[in-house]
Amino acid sequence: RKIKIRKGLSEVQTFERETASFEVELSHSNVEGAWQKDGSRLKNNNHWRMTAKGRVHSLTISNLSQEDTGTYTFSAENVRSSARLIVK
Repeated sequence: RKIKIRKGLSEVQTFERETASFEVELSHSNVEGAWQKDGSRLKNNNHWRMTAKGRVHSLTISNLSQEDTGTYTFSAENVRSSARLIVK
């Protein structure tokens, strides 16, 4: 199978203490994916929540601060999608 991105990430602009979500839709389900911020891999905790439901992978970032501003990347097998988060 060849994984493709059906719907990529798009830029999010929001404010401190809000919640931001990124969502990517792949061509297949049951794909192992990873999220990065500015090149560092993210792990699930009470700040970052990563979920996969079928073909849709999402990253939810809660209680935002300006330090969360950056480029977020989802990658799986041979595909990747990136978008900026801007926290004001």
